Amino acid sequence: MPPRKRGGKVKRAAPPRAGHPNLDALPDDVLHHVLSFLPAQEAVRTCVLTRRWRHLWKSAMGLRICAARTMKRHLRINNGWEPWLGLGNLPLVSQNVKRLKLGCVQLNDSFLDFSSCLALEVLEFDCCQFLDCHRISSQSLKFLSFRNQFDYERISRTHIYAPNLISLWLEASDGWIPLLERMPSLVVAVVKIKFSDDSYCLDCEDEDCSCYPVHGDTVGTMVLQGLSEAQSLVLWSDIRESIFSRDLKCCPIFTNLKTLSLNEYWCMPGEFSSLTCILEHSPVLEKLTLQLFCKEPKSKVEMRGSPDTTERSNAISEHFKIVDVKCEVVDEKVPNVLEFLSKHSICKL
Repeated sequence: MPPRKRGGKVKRAAPPRAGHPNLDALPDDVLHHVLSFLPAQEAVRTCVLTRRWRHLWKSAMGLRICAARTMKRHLRINNGWEPWLGLGNLPLVSQNVKRLKLGCVQLNDSFLDFSSCLALEVLEFDCCQFLDCHRISSQSLKFLSFRNQFDYERISRTHIYAPNLISLWLEASDGWIPLLERMPSLVVAVVKIKFSDDSYCLDCEDEDCSCYPVHGDTVGTMVLQGLSEAQSLVLWSDIRESIFSRDLKCCPIFTNLKTLSLNEYWCMPGEFSSLTCILEHSPVLEKLTLQLFCKEPKSKVEMRGSPDTTERSNAISEHFKIVDVKCEVVDEKVPNVLEFLSKHSICKL
């Protein structure tokens, strides 16, 4: 606390003298420009000055991040929650940023061009808003994740160009699914498609429907083609008319796929065409895991089986060794799946 005079009165700061500069007298646009010259940490600290300064740093015209030249520094920009923080129309330029994490921010094409971030290897999006973004591109990127990604109004789909990607985690609503370009170095990918209140139809031929390719989308599949060279895949959907339904019409050959994990979407009772299709297009598959009617990765009931090599269909991989079936309870739906596996000599439990 400030020192007190005799009599208990607090000494107040003197008002600024005539002719002396006063930052608070400057308009916001000028202060945004001034803040852009400060290192990012110092610019953020100005939020404690007064009520007016609380959010000024968010509109700074530039973001200066200072670190030692030998450091491969991490950059995290997280706005907490709505409203989303806009990152402007300039690309991110850095020779040192190795890991970038973005949360609850508004993104555009300029910022998502990471060609000037030569050291960038890890890119994470958490509940971000893509404003009609056409492309996310990076030659150096190895690990990419989208978490809690929901549907936003779009005119064109977002293409992902990351030819050296090793790992992909894509968790999104059925209304926002990017178009994956070829990923020849991909080792593992997890794709989980969730239901949203503004779901799009994803399985029709109506050119006016939102499921139809938009503004130049000509690739036969949106997701599966880009994943076709992965070694390990997790493909889950909690809705029947998923983007997978459309992709399977032009199902690619998964030339390197050895382990595959699917949920009940792929083997709904009475309809196993999706499961059959992806198995027939996986010529070197060794292990299949079916996580049936489980919300969590862990399950109470687990069954393991192996294919009957003497009766196995020629359409199924000759390298196929193990089938794991996991579920919470063995209800009337699970035996239907087991019967299908046994009938086609995929699994002998």
